[in-house]
Amino acid sequence: LSGRLQLVYYADGESPKSREIGPREPFHVTPQLRHRYIALEDTELLEVSTTELDDVVRLEDRYGRVS
Repeated sequence: LSGRLQLVYYADGESPKSREIGPREPFHVTPQLRHRYIALEDTELLEVSTTELDDVVRLEDRYGRVS
């Protein structure tokens, strides 16, 4: 919604890709795509998901949240 962030994403067996995302710029995360958002400035991010939450796996979290 606002701000800028860096998106790092990759599928198994691929090298990580990176791109900068600006305000109101969409990105579709396909199933099995590993991804990380890194805020480059104060950022408001709107994330929309399906009801299939059983397949969400948190691989790493610097804030101590668990899956």
